[in-house]
Amino acid sequence: MAGTTSSTPEVPACPHCGMPLPTFTLPARFGGLPRVITSPCGCDGAVAEERERLRAERSETLRRAWERTGVPAEYLDVAPDRARLDSLDLESGQGMYLHGTRGTGKTMVACAVLKAYVSRNTDASGWCSARFVSAPRWLSRMQDMMGRWGESAEDEFQRAAGTGLLVFDDIGKMSSRVSDWAVGKLFELVDARCVGHRPTIYTSKYDLGGLAERLELGDGDGETSGDIASRIYKCCVRERFEGPDMRLRS
Repeated sequence: MAGTTSSTPEVPACPHCGMPLPTFTLPARFGGLPRVITSPCGCDGAVAEERERLRAERSETLRRAWERTGVPAEYLDVAPDRARLDSLDLESGQGMYLHGTRGTGKTMVACAVLKAYVSRNTDASGWCSARFVSAPRWLSRMQDMMGRWGESAEDEFQRAAGTGLLVFDDIGKMSSRVSDWAVGKLFELVDARCVGHRPTIYTSKYDLGGLAERLELGDGDGETSGDIASRIYKCCVRERFEGPDMRLRS
């Protein structure tokens, strides 16, 4: 609680129990007045108030950290999925490959696991190494940055490669034709995260065999697409999603 200044310092009372608050007085300096410094009361009401203040402060810190991940607005209110997060061996870099038809909840589940990670790994300053990235938008942004001054494609690549937990959404979906360059960049990212033991949650409408076939359309040597699928297989548990398109029912 804040200190008060008066000519005849009075001992303030706790607003909860009415008892005098613990105090000590700093002597006057440079002709000023003494300052009475109060300490929090230890009664149940004061303790509950402080606990609620800290809870609200932590909640706001987590909210800002969650928004900074770049998660789409429609998933900001998703409930954290702690069970799926706890099932992963994050220290070894184990991630998830969520695949299935459109509208079956893959991205929602990925965001729920990401939110659980953020709630558990955000420090007091609000920093958490976690990020949501749309795969097709990431490739387009990387390509647009090639040859530009200022922020470089390498900076963008390192942010995705180095973050603690990455959601890489819609891998295999391309905003333009599949190119040898795009397949190469995807391999570099998947490989960097696998080698660096950094967990990644991929979502895709393709299973791993279908992903390799999709990427083969732009794979000049015919091998890189298979290497991408192989590394994801090594580093991720796989979960298939089936059912009607939930977006059409909403």
